[in-house]
Amino acid sequence: MSDSYLIGLGLTVCSAAVVSAAAHLMSPAVRMWRSAHHIAPAPVLAVAPGPLDFPDLADFAELEELGEVDAVDFDLCPGEQRHRPHAIHADGSRTCWNCGHNTPGEPVTLTETFEPEYVRPAQKDCPDCGCCTAVLCEKGQTVIVECFGLTHEDTRDNVRGCPCSSETTHGTASWRAGKLRVTMHATSSRPLEVDVEAALRAVAAGVDMLEHSEQLTPLTMRRYVGFVDSVPALTELGATYLAARDEPRFVTPVEVETVDVKARTARVTVVGWSLTDGVTVLLDQLTSATKLKPEELPGRFLEASANCRTKQADDVVLTDIELAPPLPSAWMAEDIPLVQERDAEAPAPCAEVADV
Repeated sequence: MSDSYLIGLGLTVCSAAVVSAAAHLMSPAVRMWRSAHHIAPAPVLAVAPGPLDFPDLADFAELEELGEVDAVDFDLCPGEQRHRPHAIHADGSRTCWNCGHNTPGEPVTLTETFEPEYVRPAQKDCPDCGCCTAVLCEKGQTVIVECFGLTHEDTRDNVRGCPCSSETTHGTASWRAGKLRVTMHATSSRPLEVDVEAALRAVAAGVDMLEHSEQLTPLTMRRYVGFVDSVPALTELGATYLAARDEPRFVTPVEVETVDVKARTARVTVVGWSLTDGVTVLLDQLTSATKLKPEELPGRFLEASANCRTKQADDVVLTDIELAPPLPSAWMAEDIPLVQERDAEAPAPCAEVADV
């Protein structure tokens, strides 16, 4: 018996096992839909086009909950003229997993033995906006791509700029990411050019912008400046940039207190800012910087650069995060005075790394 034959037989057995396992994990509605259409079970695949793979079933379940996908099956791909795995969307269209070809279709109807038709229940509308479902906005608030990035390309324009997940809405993941992005720009080796920054400060001061009119374009493109009744106005991102340019930053210990996987946030104690008031940061920022899993973060000590003299917890922005050994217990004693006053005369609580 040849080696090639044995390899081929092994691959066939493994493929059959994967297909059988995936069939048992699918929802009853999907299995009924397949049975009605005489389609064999297929392995569960993610929606986005890319290399053929077997991703985490939780990812598919989350997309199914958002109403973006009804099923995943093999079907004929017009682009490749062969059967490929496809994501079957709620509107009946399908997307080839291998090449990304989109094929329009009729809405999916599931036939049941005890009912004439089964149709997916409509998602509840979000009470805070007129463009999304409640489930979509709940998820959109926790990801940087907002509701727009979670929506099928055919309907993305309908949710563009959704206020529930917007960069301008306090507390969203996009808002936190915006403050981080601007702070990193302000403290980088390539901040705004001198004349452009001068124009930004002129907008903040409310002075005549005639001599700075040419510099408004790059500022509006970065969303540092907007317009109110045709008058240039400083945005929150613009104010964050100027604060990051003017406030000193310090290297400080940071202790991770808790993580919220669903909200994709973490609660941390920034020792150089306060030992009693927690700061909320993006969970993905910590996992990316430390290479740790979310469940490994609570109780871990990090080292980061922070604007320790800012007054509000939501204005604390961490950069240059690294893993650090735990602090000696004596350092966390309750009788150590905390930094209460945060003004220009307050002593630096940690080693100063930048004074822009």
